[in-house]
Amino acid sequence: MSDSPDKKDLAKFFEVQDKELDFRFKELEYQYNDLQSNKEVILATINAEKEDRQDDRRFEEGESTKKYYSLIAILIIICIFIVILIYQGQATMVEKIVEIFVTAGLGAIAGYGFAKSKSK
Repeated sequence: MSDSPDKKDLAKFFEVQDKELDFRFKELEYQYNDLQSNKEVILATINAEKEDRQDDRRFEEGESTKKYYSLIAILIIICIFIVILIYQGQATMVEKIVEIFVTAGLGAIAGYGFAKSKSK
């Protein structure tokens, strides 16, 4: 008896090897497709978040612009009111109004600074 494998055994071995390589190739192909799918989902998610952040920034910019315009309008109205009081000779009323606004402004600035220092 010889120790060498016969041709049938070799043919069967190569057939099994071929099937195993085909199976491994299909498995790698499946993993590749899965990774490509995940990549597409991740890229779509990143783009959606990017667009969402841009929309948020535009909204915030619009809101801050509205706040500034409102503040400017209020200040103009107050200035007009003070000018009218000055023309009517009511200087003491103007002094009281200015004192109230200065006190309120300083209080607001102090409160803002206190809140900022507490948040850190």
